Amino acid sequence: YRNIPGAKVERRTHQSLFVPDLPGGHPYQTLINLEVMEYEGGYQDRSQNKSGRYINWLLKDLEERPGDGRTIYYLGHGHLELWQANPDFKNPASTFHLQKALEYFKQRTNIRKGYYEERWFAMIKSAEICER
Repeated sequence: YRNIPGAKVERRTHQSLFVPDLPGGHPYQTLINLEVMEYEGGYQDRSQNKSGRYINWLLKDLEERPGDGRTIYYLGHGHLELWQANPDFKNPASTFHLQKALEYFKQRTNIRKGYYEERWFAMIKSAEICER
């Protein structure tokens, strides 16, 4: 992307590419048949406190991009993962993560901009949490 003036990758995780409008440019998207192979033993398997670091990265992104729906959505998932690792309703640390997940998912449902799938899934996750 170095050849495109002003193009930059945004966010620490769940990155997206920002490309400004270029004079005389016509935006288009090309779909390619790309096969992605995933192998066990990645970052999450080798590191301790992966979810904690993940949430910290997302919080830094949110500081830089207040109200960013994508970041808020993934903060909900990060806290939900931490609760799912220890789903104890009597443990204050565990219930904290469930409450934070619900808070972020509810926040995301109120943001109409961005990916509609994230908003829809945030509604579902909010309902699932409230059902508990």
